[in-house]
Amino acid sequence: MELEAYLRQRSRDKKAIAVEKNATGLSYMLQGAGFYHLFPSYQFDSGRMEFQALSGCDMLGYIQKKPYITVKDMVAFRLSSSDNSD
Repeated sequence: MELEAYLRQRSRDKKAIAVEKNATGLSYMLQGAGFYHLFPSYQFDSGRMEFQALSGCDMLGYIQKKPYITVKDMVAFRLSSSDNSD
């Protein structure tokens, strides 16, 4: 499989590589061909902003980014100061 060779070449000097499973026709074809068994893979729920179905890339499960600003964040911004170059 040429795609497999290409990704192995690209990932040679990388610490981590992962491929995303999604709801596209290409992703379904790759899944049927067993491609996702060759590399670490994940699914991402953009509505809930979280990684799902981690396979061989558990490190992505530790990413917790909240898509909103909390009251605690606003207080921290108010208490912070910055120097302006003007």
